[in-house]
Formats: sequence, C-alpha cells, structure tokens
Amino acid sequence: MGAVYTKQGFDGLSEAFDPDNALLIAWAKVQVAGPLYLTGTFTRTWQVQPDRTYASQDNYSAGVGVSFAF
Repeated sequence: MGAVYTKQGFDGLSEAFDPDNALLIAWAKVQVAGPLYLTGTFTRTWQVQPDRTYASQDNYSAGVGVSFAF
C-alpha cells in the first residue's frame, strides 16, 4: 500500500498544501498466487472554481500484474 500527494508550480511553503491543481494517488497491491498480483488505484485532483470553491475529480482503476524478482 502507498500514497502520494504532489503539487507543481507553487512559490512558497504555504502554497504547497493548497489543493488547487494538486494530485493525490493511493494504491494497493495484493499477491494472489506465485508471481500474480492484483492492484487497485485511486486518484483525486482538485480545481478552484470561479466561486472560489474546490471541485474534485476521482478516478479508480484495477489491474492484474506479474512480478519476478532477480
């Protein structure tokens, strides 16, 4: 499991945590059998609207993968 918050193009530390144009990503990876695993990802982005409120957009995805260690 993991999560990342990222924001680009800010001028000071106080702007780093303003959610306008920020991105949050959270994911989980679960081993099913042998090298086979399932993944789930959630992303949320924020945009300031003309009325100075925030609108967010959420996206979910799921997948299957194979992992080999060397």
